[in-house]
Formats: sequence, structure tokens, C-alpha cells
Amino acid sequence: MVSRIRLNFVKYLFSELLFIAIALGLVYWISGGDRSSLLTIGLIICVPPLIRILMLWWKLRDSSFEISNGYLHLNGVACDVTLQRSFLPFEIGSFIKLSYTKGAMQKRNIYLPKGAMNQDEWQRVLACRV
Repeated sequence: MVSRIRLNFVKYLFSELLFIAIALGLVYWISGGDRSSLLTIGLIICVPPLIRILMLWWKLRDSSFEISNGYLHLNGVACDVTLQRSFLPFEIGSFIKLSYTKGAMQKRNIYLPKGAMNQDEWQRVLACRV
């Protein structure tokens, strides 16, 4: 049985933007309403998540995931699935590391955050772990 996995980049983008907004609000509240350093700190907080989103989208823009015979395949290549847990409760911040080989002995890794998939698809991908 072959089943496709859909990634939800819009949901992931909005969850990262919500994180940025909460972090900026917290910085604004801690600084006592002083806006002088808010722009600098805002850029420091905003840039890494946006780079992560763009890199993930760039790697997976023309890719398809499917599960067949209990293995996860990326564009027809079998992947090793590893769960990287976070220290936060409810697996917040955890991600899946997908390892696959491309070409002659070129090992590649893709890190899929939990927010990029629905809960059902997250569980189906985790079931493919070796």
C-alpha cells in the first residue's frame, strides 16, 4: 500500500511567525516599552526561523514523500527516519531527521519539524522508524 505524505508549509510558516510575534512581545514587555533596541533584537529573533523555513521549502519544493511497505521514500529513495526530541513537553520543538543517499555515497539529511505535518501524518512517519 502506498500513501503520500503532505507537508503543510503554510501552517509551519504561521507557527514560526507566531513564535516571532510572541518573542518580540516578550522583549517589548521586558524592556518596559523601550523601542530603541526592539528592531535589533527583532532582527536577531526573526532571521533564523525565516532561514529555516526557506531552506526547508527549497529542499522540498519538487519532492514527494510516500510510505510503501513500512518505509518512507523521498522521490523514490528510501529514507532512514530518526526522531530528535526536544526538552519541552508534548514534543514541542521536536523534529524528524530523514537520512538518504543521493548519487554515489552522498548522504543527505532533511530535518522536518513537527509543525510541518498533521498529527496523523507525524505518527505515520514515526511508524517507519527502524
